[in-house]
Amino acid sequence: MRGDVLFFTATRGRGEGTPPATVRGRHLTGRVIDRHLDATHHGLMGPGPLAEIARAIAGFTKGAG
Repeated sequence: MRGDVLFFTATRGRGEGTPPATVRGRHLTGRVIDRHLDATHHGLMGPGPLAEIARAIAGFTKGAG
């Protein structure tokens, strides 16, 4: 893929040895921007984390135009 990727990592309950988001970088021409959120994987869709994700996406897309 050409371009940057905004990636969200759920840090709560993250297993030891879990690969970082940057391993996906080998498939990109751009950067992997990894945002860590204090939530479980399934908790990312909760009101707090989802609001953080929405703000991050809004800022990311604003800078892309």
